[in-house]
Amino acid sequence: MTREGERQTILDAEHLKLLTWFWYIRAGLAAMFLFLPAIYGATGFVLMAAAAVSSKEVEAPPAFVGGLFLIIAGMTAFAVGAVALLSYLTGRFIAARRHHTFCVVVAVLSCLSFPYGTILGLLTLLVLFREPVRLLFQGKEPVGESGR
Repeated sequence: MTREGERQTILDAEHLKLLTWFWYIRAGLAAMFLFLPAIYGATGFVLMAAAAVSSKEVEAPPAFVGGLFLIIAGMTAFAVGAVALLSYLTGRFIAARRHHTFCVVVAVLSCLSFPYGTILGLLTLLVLFREPVRLLFQGKEPVGESGR
């Protein structure tokens, strides 16, 4: 392998290491925001409880309003949890140089999350579509200009 090939291999390894950390950070941020649906769900529970114990003197919203809060909280928690899990798995797979297609698909989906997800997704795609990086994910050593 030539000196330029060695330099590119070192750069690719460094880029993959940085991407791994950025995907872990994204997973941590998503997991941190799981408390928001929990607050929303608690509000729904309180509204349902208030409807159950309300009297004619104190008017509470109907019970279905609390149910809607709980449904929305559950759906939001599922979506945020899925983003956290997919981001964590992508970080692990990039670190292990496995599941190239999975990492590409998650990076494309991440582009929908503006701005951090878009930047991370685009940078991930730029690195993953390099030929030496593809070879690393296939378990092969990148071939330098000398043809080794």
